[in-house]
Amino acid sequence: SLIEGGGSPTNTCGSGACTRWGDYSAMTVDPVDDCTFWYTNEYYGANGGNWQTRIGSFLLPGCGSTTGTLTGRVTSSVGGGAISGATVTITSGGSGSTTTDANGIYTFANLAPATYGLGVTKTGFLDGSASGLVVAAGGTVTKDFSLTPTTGVPNAPSLTVATNARSCFLGIFCSGGGVKLTWTVPANNGSAITGYRIYRSTTSTVNTSGTIYANASSSATTYTDSSTTRGTVYYYKAVAVNGIVPSPDSNLGAATAG
Repeated sequence: SLIEGGGSPTNTCGSGACTRWGDYSAMTVDPVDDCTFWYTNEYYGANGGNWQTRIGSFLLPGCGSTTGTLTGRVTSSVGGGAISGATVTITSGGSGSTTTDANGIYTFANLAPATYGLGVTKTGFLDGSASGLVVAAGGTVTKDFSLTPTTGVPNAPSLTVATNARSCFLGIFCSGGGVKLTWTVPANNGSAITGYRIYRSTTSTVNTSGTIYANASSSATTYTDSSTTRGTVYYYKAVAVNGIVPSPDSNLGAATAG
């Protein structure tokens, strides 16, 4: 609330009562939101002749935007070009769908304040999704998507993992051992496979977005892991690579090191 005066002018101006008041008063609307009123005026804190100036503001209830906007751009992960005609759907927090324009732009306007999820689909591309998009009244949230094309993305290799036999001469001179991986060559879908990435863990959770354990050539279909501890179980996944993007993960394989 604005401050209230605590007195009145009791002084004289020259030979008579003071008749001027409010020379320094003004009210204006804030151009930022067109709802906040700024007001300045003179006031007396107590009876007398020493007035002061105050500046205050107030906002009328219900004024201003009560909705927000969710927007963004959808592009291809290969080359970064705009994807037009992609379908963007609100999957949580509300409902609705729209399609991207020629520049890959989508917009949901007049959304009630909430936390939203989105899904993106387009023929020829892997689906995209996002969650936890908090839209506030009067706010705009931008969420871009980069979709991976399915054309040219290799299929996942099929992986077989087995103990690699260890042989010893006189119980002293040993060779072999470790774990042997074998995989089938997947369809490249139009872009030649340039190699394979191998991921390893000592638990059944193998993270193929983390550090690559080993690389194999495009002509390889086997890999022997000799950097192992005999008797320990190791878990593996393989990924095919070409000039587009890596393939989906292979199946999980596991074996005890020989």
